[in-house]
Amino acid sequence: MNWQRHKELFQYSRTGDIRGIVGLLEQRLVDVNKANVWGHTALYIACKYGHAAMAQYLLDNGALICCGRKKPLIAAVRYNHYYCAKVLLKNNADANCHNFRRETPLSLALQKDKIILILLRL
Repeated sequence: MNWQRHKELFQYSRTGDIRGIVGLLEQRLVDVNKANVWGHTALYIACKYGHAAMAQYLLDNGALICCGRKKPLIAAVRYNHYYCAKVLLKNNADANCHNFRRETPLSLALQKDKIILILLRL
């Protein structure tokens, strides 16, 4: 698969351009679970930037919740994106996952205290 197309996938995930993502995935031009050089997948990037509808679309089209080194739920909580966290948890994201610093979604939420309610409902 073409690296330039994957760069587009990551850019669309960052900007929230769902039409761009749809075009790439419908034409099977990219692997939805491909990670960039930093280990970020399209799902991780969408959650980092708060694009909940895109996150759901990616999940509906084969994105794995825990693919690569980075965890989308950690990104959603770290950047305080409630709806992304909700989408991930509804799709069975592991609320006990951790990053390389051993931070969990709950430990990050305690630092943020705005998103904690959704995590406490588990």
